[in-house]
Amino acid sequence: MILATIVPNLFQMPWEVVKCWFAVFARTKYMVTWHEGSTLSNNRNQVWKFAQRDKDSLLFIDSDIIFTPEDVRKIEIHLQTYDIVTGVYVLGFPPYNPAIFKRVEADYDFMPIPTTLSQIGACGAGFLGISARAIKILGDNPFSNQWEGEVAHGEDVSFCHLANEKGLKVYVDPEIQVGQLRNTTLWPK
Repeated sequence: MILATIVPNLFQMPWEVVKCWFAVFARTKYMVTWHEGSTLSNNRNQVWKFAQRDKDSLLFIDSDIIFTPEDVRKIEIHLQTYDIVTGVYVLGFPPYNPAIFKRVEADYDFMPIPTTLSQIGACGAGFLGISARAIKILGDNPFSNQWEGEVAHGEDVSFCHLANEKGLKVYVDPEIQVGQLRNTTLWPK
């Protein structure tokens, strides 16, 4: 399995995230790749090309996700059976909803965290595992932003939407819970 992260130009990774990557490297021997650039969709699609060439499964771990080697291993095991699997993390802005979505008419809406491994409509790509089988089926540039009628999907929901259209299924494992790192500002009282 390939582990990949994407970062904006001139990004400096927070130490809490670096410690997570060191922990994975100390216990495992995964291939690692990354892409630095100005847009999420292009960065993900560039990593995708690497995974297509290598013909291996892929785990996107965003540069603001806090995770453990066990979280990575669980995704790797799931990808032996399932096409696309995410863990649970909350979006980094209020009201801090989980980045998992159900399909509603021509869009996707937030959903509660299920209690067991469950199929979902879409998810964020912050901790997203994709099997080699799915990579072969989805072709080139699957993270390109899509419009569905009047609704513009981000690169992650666009990816899941395309996967659903191609007959692939997206799952969430609620036992994999990773953090979304955010800085806070402290003010004197």
